[in-house]
This record gives sequence, C-alpha cells and structure tokens, in this order.
Amino acid sequence: MVSFSASERRLGAVLCNAILVALELVSLLISSLENGWAQFRFYTQDSNYFAMLVSAAYLIAAFRSSKRGKPLPAWVVTLRYIATCLLSVTFLVVLLILSPPYGWTGFRYTLFTGAMTFQHLLCPILSFVSFLLFEREPIGRRAPLLALIPTALYAAVLVPLNAARALHGPYPFLYVHEQPWWQSLLYGVVILGGAYLCAYLLWLLRKKAR
Repeated sequence: MVSFSASERRLGAVLCNAILVALELVSLLISSLENGWAQFRFYTQDSNYFAMLVSAAYLIAAFRSSKRGKPLPAWVVTLRYIATCLLSVTFLVVLLILSPPYGWTGFRYTLFTGAMTFQHLLCPILSFVSFLLFEREPIGRRAPLLALIPTALYAAVLVPLNAARALHGPYPFLYVHEQPWWQSLLYGVVILGGAYLCAYLLWLLRKKAR
C-alpha cells in the first residue's frame, strides 16, 4: 500500500471527491437529456447520484473540519463508505452479469458509451481509489450491514412493481414474469450476498490500510 502523509491524504481525498462531483454532474446532464425522470428506475443512476451528494457533503465537512482542527464527522465517513460500496456493486454487476452475455460489444456499450462511461466505470474507480488510498478514518463494524440497506430498498420497491406489471425491469434479473420464481429468488440471493461480500471486503481493506 502506498504511504502518504496526513496532509497528502486530505488533499487527495478532497481532489478525488471534487472530481467525482464534477463527473457525476456531467453524467446527470447526459442521463437527463437521454432518459429524463425515467433514469431513476436504474440502480446505476440512483447509486451514482447518491455518491455525488455524499461527496459534496464530504467536501463541506472536510472544509469545516480543517478550519476547526477536528476529525470528519462519523456520519460523513460512513456515508462515503456506503457510497463506495454501492458504486462497487454497480461496477461488478455490469462487469460480471450485464456485459458478458454480449461479449466485447456488451463491455464496449456498458463501459464506454455516454453517461455509462462515468457511471459504470470512472466514478466507481475514482470512489474506490479515494476510499482506499486517501480516506483513512475508522469505520464501525456494523457498516457492512448498513451498506446493504440502499440495495435492499431498491429491490423492495422494484420487485413488487415488476410483479404488479407496473414496471418492466429495467434489469433482466427483475423480469419476474419471464423467469421461474426460483430464478428470481436466486438472483436476489446472489446480488444481496454479493453486495454484502463486497461491503465486507471493502471494510477489511480499509481496516488493513489504516
């Protein structure tokens, strides 16, 4: 692990979060022009805009903490961790589930097209780099469970809407009427289990980095 001084870490974290906010604003503009309000059906957009708001809060908190000579508030640190978990889930689902069935064409489309370049690739990587290299504040043991809440809430809303035929998808694993019930259940277990595993591994990496 690369070693930085405390001042270098603070500067690196501020720069990464500032760039993250800027990239998210660009992706928000592109997504809004392409999909309007319908974009909020997607876990990708929801997780990215959550990360944008959290990074903005991080910048404000970092400025105030620097002026007062105090550490960052625990709630800001926890939200940054949760945001990084959500973006990591987005990145891994695209990389391991959504893109492979279509080969290189799928990867090229999901990772290098329009707003998806920011939301599927650049922002998740930038958030991970900032979280692991520069943001060294301690995170509570229950944080991995807290990180599951947004994903569980997304499923709790989207699955019933698909079951009631009020919404279709937007992801293939939400097509509850086009697949057997056990397959939908299996998708849920794999995605939620994977989200927890991802959150736990990020928690371990942060603990080791500190």
